[in-house]
Amino acid sequence: MSHIDEATLASKTKSTPTITNTVPKPEATEEEKEEQRLVMHSQALSTIIHRKKIPALTAYLKEHNLSADFALHPISTHSHTSTLLHLASASSIATVVSALLSLGANPELTNAAGKTPYEIAGDRSTRDRFRVARHTLGEEKWNWQAAKVAKPLSEAESQERDRRDKQEQDLAKAKKLAENKRIADEALKPSSISSNGKDGKGKGAGLGAVGNALRGNSVNDRGMNEEMKTKIERERRARAAEARFAAIAKK
Repeated sequence: MSHIDEATLASKTKSTPTITNTVPKPEATEEEKEEQRLVMHSQALSTIIHRKKIPALTAYLKEHNLSADFALHPISTHSHTSTLLHLASASSIATVVSALLSLGANPELTNAAGKTPYEIAGDRSTRDRFRVARHTLGEEKWNWQAAKVAKPLSEAESQERDRRDKQEQDLAKAKKLAENKRIADEALKPSSISSNGKDGKGKGAGLGAVGNALRGNSVNDRGMNEEMKTKIERERRARAAEARFAAIAKK
């Protein structure tokens, strides 16, 4: 009978080297490293633009020796906003558009769809920044027609347009608030109730617009936000309860 020294066997097992097949990770190519660098810059610049940090934008471009025409990467995900100027324009960040144009950004460059930054501007105020730049920089600076930029506009004219737009927006807002108040007042206005709990037509006690609303008339709710509707609904229920208690007390 053979005897196995378990302690010796265990020590031999521990001393046996474990062979693992490790495949070394391939080193990134120079092209991949460059793409990673461009993506990193793109992310940083996009964040700065969306935060409207013009001094930071200028400093970043200078520190990293980047052009104002820097192309955003990866290109596949920036087909619409291929350049910094495209991004600022499409995002309606008018101040950054002006800054980039003053830094020499080319308004003639197009995105994957062949659109210039001016063509994809998000609003009128942003488009005016290109027109003011055309007036300030002069016709010789760029081919403004190729950039699809409308006729030149002075800064004073642009500010006047902004003032008129704000005035119109404020007026529209005031009208909407007044209309909401009128609707709310009308919805809460009770009809006159006679001493016998009936209205002038001899019908059961009426609540005017409140009664109509309680019966499902949704016309009075037009133009009101949810908070106003909730408030009015609470008032309607309170008025209805008061009317019911008054009618019961008179019996």
